[in-house]
Amino acid sequence: MWAIFALLSALGWAIAHAYAKKAMHKAGIGELFIIWLRYVFALPFLLPFALSMDVPHLSKKFFMLHLAWIPFESLALYLSLKAIRISPFSLVMPLLSFTPLFLIFTAWIGLGEIASIYKIPGILLVVFGSYVLGTGRTRVPFGRLISEKGAILMLITAFLYSITSVAGKALVLETNPVFFSVYYGIVMTIVFSPLALANRKGDVRAAKKELIIAGLAYAMMILSHMFAVQLGKVAYVIALKRLSGLFSVVFGKLLFDEEEIRERMLGAAIMVLGAIIIALA
Repeated sequence: MWAIFALLSALGWAIAHAYAKKAMHKAGIGELFIIWLRYVFALPFLLPFALSMDVPHLSKKFFMLHLAWIPFESLALYLSLKAIRISPFSLVMPLLSFTPLFLIFTAWIGLGEIASIYKIPGILLVVFGSYVLGTGRTRVPFGRLISEKGAILMLITAFLYSITSVAGKALVLETNPVFFSVYYGIVMTIVFSPLALANRKGDVRAAKKELIIAGLAYAMMILSHMFAVQLGKVAYVIALKRLSGLFSVVFGKLLFDEEEIRERMLGAAIMVLGAIIIALA
């Protein structure tokens, strides 16, 4: 059952970003407002869990970790939307498969976790997959990645998520998955409220359908992830969630009629396989 929830979480992640891109292009809505709206739509689905969840003791360590975690999480959210705004969706979204690779180093620094040598094939596959993805029809190694500013931004995002993953794991260990999911949704809504309202632009009504879909998909992503980590091992859940890279290539073709889909699907598939090996090794 956990695998179904993990796949739903991966699908929700891809859909939320795809329709966020559509909303930004269709109505000229800014990244900060999109982020805020996604949390606003997710909250009604998260808050009912607050009625029955166990509220743990919140230690000083929890609040210190959370204060350190918020800037990295917020910047990662912003850069990911900036990346998909300016670059092809099917090119940049699979680059989040670099997160498990970066996580090897951030987990070592932050948690003292030493990577197994069995992760090496996964590392090589992620790099080779990015080569296939980024070269495409240019025949220049990593040519598309070098020329796309959005690709650079998404690689930075992947690194930031490797930091927030370590901090997020520590925060969940200090509390519990249900509490932290609800807490996360509330806090991030509050954090982005002044930023979103101060930077509001574009016609929200013109992209109402896209925004509703993006918000519902984001809620599905959060809730599915919460249930998945409750029922299965976190490493297995994260591994399956990397399939969002493949879903993103499909949406790149269906929603934006992007080119070089075969090359990107192959590259994304290799990267996802590498990410799964890294997560499970």
